[in-house]
Amino acid sequence: MQKSGKRLLPVLLLIGSALVAQDLQQTVEKVWQHIGGKQTYEKARYLEFTFQVEREGKVLATRHHLLDRYTGNHVLDVTEPKTGDQVRVYSNINTKKGVTYKNSKQLKGVDNTDWVNQAYGLFVNDSYWLLMPAKLEDPGVKIKIDKALSQSSGKTVLDLTFENVGNTPGDHYSVFVNGDGSIARWKFKLQGGREGDFTWLDEKHVGMGVKLSTRKVSADGKVTISFPQVEFTSLQDIVRFEPPQIVK
Repeated sequence: MQKSGKRLLPVLLLIGSALVAQDLQQTVEKVWQHIGGKQTYEKARYLEFTFQVEREGKVLATRHHLLDRYTGNHVLDVTEPKTGDQVRVYSNINTKKGVTYKNSKQLKGVDNTDWVNQAYGLFVNDSYWLLMPAKLEDPGVKIKIDKALSQSSGKTVLDLTFENVGNTPGDHYSVFVNGDGSIARWKFKLQGGREGDFTWLDEKHVGMGVKLSTRKVSADGKVTISFPQVEFTSLQDIVRFEPPQIVK
């Protein structure tokens, strides 16, 4: 009997691992289905959205993004909070090259480079708050089920870490998934040490069959991340991606 038990242990472990892997895949598929499906999302070529941060009712930041998901062409519009200067950056998130205009005047050299790099970082940050449900299977994303948190919360909790991807690969997220595949909340500890816990609210259909949460509220109720404008389209005026002057 003792020898038989030892033989069964590896088999039971294999079965357990297979069930966990199955649960993980089923959860990811539910998330995809809830936002409209992977094929639906892939057809939504153009994305336009406004990202806004509020603390205790005061707007701290507002940024507007326009993206061609097929080419990587991106336009950022932002108002500098200290000076009120209007900045527009035309760039490509894949090549990280572009041109910047401040108050309609083209910037050169280091000033332009700094803004192009900043536009990329802001897009990565802002879009992840919106699109995380569609990015669970991105290259470099390491995902597993957190059994302890799942048991204590009554939801399926996905543990997300990153490997050689993005600006801050040391970030760590716990994503709480409802039974229907919607995101209830996420907790995170960023590479720089900042931590957060936000409830995901106000799901809306945002075009092309895609549905996303458009408001996230911190656990203490003081901070709100919202998207007052979000729209996916299949057609876009490509002139909007072209700077006033062609930069070679």
